Amino acid sequence: MKEIRGRVALARKLRQSNTDAEKALWAKLRNKQLEGVKFRRQQPLGAYIVDFVSFEVLE
Repeated sequence: MKEIRGRVALARKLRQSNTDAEKALWAKLRNKQLEGVKFRRQQPLGAYIVDFVSFEVLE
């Protein structure tokens, strides 16, 4: 449980310190601008923190 909280805290910190490339990409991904798909950034996923992810299933 403590390990999960640590990853969540790290993900929050990473969201606040994006690189210029991440900022540019996020500007295009946010608010469902890419084919109506919702993306999240700096998301804990298992043992990792992914930069961008969508959990929606496209048909």
